[in-house]
Amino acid sequence: MRPLRSRARGLQLLTVALGLSLLGIFVPADADDPTPVPRRPPGPTRVMLAGDSITQGRAGDFTYRYWLWRGLRDAGADIDLVGPRQDLAQGSTSYLDPGFDRDHAALFGSKTAYHLLLVTDEIRTYRPDVVVLMIGFNDLRVRSPEETAANVRTYVERVRAADPEVDLVIGQVTTGMSLSSGVELLPNETSTLNALLAEVVDELTTSRSQVVLARTAEGWEPGIHTWDGVHPTPTGETRIAQRMGDALVDVGAVPAHPVIDRAVPWPATYAVSGVGRNRRITLSWDGTLVDGWAGRVRYRLVAPEAGPWRTTSWAAGSSRTLRHLRAGGTYELQVQARRRAMIGGWSAAVRVEAEGRVPRAVRRTTVVWRTKRLRVRWREAAAASTYTVAYRTRTRRGTWTAWRTTTRARSIARLAVPRRAARVQVRITGHNGYLAGRARTVRSVRPR
Repeated sequence: MRPLRSRARGLQLLTVALGLSLLGIFVPADADDPTPVPRRPPGPTRVMLAGDSITQGRAGDFTYRYWLWRGLRDAGADIDLVGPRQDLAQGSTSYLDPGFDRDHAALFGSKTAYHLLLVTDEIRTYRPDVVVLMIGFNDLRVRSPEETAANVRTYVERVRAADPEVDLVIGQVTTGMSLSSGVELLPNETSTLNALLAEVVDELTTSRSQVVLARTAEGWEPGIHTWDGVHPTPTGETRIAQRMGDALVDVGAVPAHPVIDRAVPWPATYAVSGVGRNRRITLSWDGTLVDGWAGRVRYRLVAPEAGPWRTTSWAAGSSRTLRHLRAGGTYELQVQARRRAMIGGWSAAVRVEAEGRVPRAVRRTTVVWRTKRLRVRWREAAAASTYTVAYRTRTRRGTWTAWRTTTRARSIARLAVPRRAARVQVRITGHNGYLAGRARTVRSVRPR
């Protein structure tokens, strides 16, 4: 456990005062220490990230915390993120990449009043060197910008009451927009609050406890940086992380500006399973792991022959049934994830056979000669969707020759047979996709 900085600073001041008193020099109790005193003892800089859903994130997010932690480490900073939580919204732990320091003090949907109740205990328990707070959009739905800014001011005061030497970074509130209509959400309130936050920062900064404004709203474009008009995409997360990293440099918590801001696709994918039955394949996936709200399927036939890729339209939910497939065919299928405007990757391919019933043999077959042509008639077979008709003659030495394929039940087909053929034999087979039923061979007849 690291000693509190306030205690270390007090001991150093006492030592200097005693030394000067021995020399006969009076030092007032509130005088500044004339010698440079390290603000932080050796060890990683402890940073507590507080806020609402923008900071906490939800299932299927990286979160800006992830990008900030990575960027600061790449820039050579020794950072320890601290706080009472490690989860995403609703207790989820489904980070797109959980390989980072996940401690934080944020809660999805929270407002400033919630954090005012907890901040004193959080500072005393987790002893951060720097507190990073990004909050306010939820407040603007129920209270004025002035009231929200006043709560942020109170938050800073309570942090300092618990530890007078904690530095703070206050993030601007990012603008929101309805992606369907393009109408901005609370534009005047957001602009007013950000102006008031700048005033709070200027007024509360002291030599012992700096307060720096992170300009997270500058260059923010909801159509690019959010997936629903409010919550950030991975690209938006990197933009917020960049602004927070720059502010941490300004406050002296890290040595160099990180390079974080960049375009990042949403790589979320679904884990997919499939079941085939009655010329159908039903795919299911668990969208809750990435908070996916919709999916589309692409599929192709791979056996017994290869076919082209086909892609369905988007549909909400966590399952999709493909109908009218070829029974007995094996299909390769993938599902693409989607969360509003954010489109993820294709899942790992699954192979599923479109099972079906094997047709029965055709019934009531008749073969007759009329007007020098052979006519064949039969009754439909259960489960058969197509029929193949083949024939053979004595002149063909018993080799079956394909005649025609038809989808008509009780069909009449005509065949011109060489007059020299002594007898003609006909075979009819019902098919359900790639599943063939038992062939029905009709007795031989003589051409007339």
